[in-house]
Amino acid sequence: MPEGASRKEKLAAVKSALNSPVFDGVNYLFTLTIPILLIAIGFWKKDGCPAEPMIPTWLIVAGFALIIERVSSTIVTKQRKSVDEKYPATENETDIEIEEREKLRKKNYPFLLTFVYLACRAFQIVWFFLGVYWVIKSFDSSEQCHWAPYYLTILFTLVSLCFGLFCACCGVCLCCGIMAIPGLVKLGDDNEKRNEEGVEASAV
Repeated sequence: MPEGASRKEKLAAVKSALNSPVFDGVNYLFTLTIPILLIAIGFWKKDGCPAEPMIPTWLIVAGFALIIERVSSTIVTKQRKSVDEKYPATENETDIEIEEREKLRKKNYPFLLTFVYLACRAFQIVWFFLGVYWVIKSFDSSEQCHWAPYYLTILFTLVSLCFGLFCACCGVCLCCGIMAIPGLVKLGDDNEKRNEEGVEASAV
């Protein structure tokens, strides 16, 4: 990139790099490593946890659910982007043109894959709690389980729980920030009004 490139050009270059096939490949390599590991350990020690036989099965199903969720999410994102680029909003659109464009967007929107993605996410939440239940249930007899599937399940559920709590906290903070915007705007207007009144009073 030239040294004198503007900020806009730099952002465009970064965006182009992030959308490149190489980045997509590296991203998939990292994001699919975890589910493949879960599936491999689950099959490898499918009978390695007599205390709770569902733990290896939990790993296998969780791995496949992650892959389905990841693939469907990627396809939905790309198709939505394609629809946005194919039917962009233009200036001076009439109401009829806007309505027609929205119809075309809805017609080409990946509703089925979106449903698959959302259903997979909902299933993952239920499956997560089942995994926690099976781990707690077999806690007293964990020595009967091979360490790989048992502790991998514990690690994965703990990481998922921490990530979920982090996202929830971020969501709460975001909502609080959005709710505070009107008050901050009003406070700024009041301060500006006071400043104007002060300037007028001093001028008199």
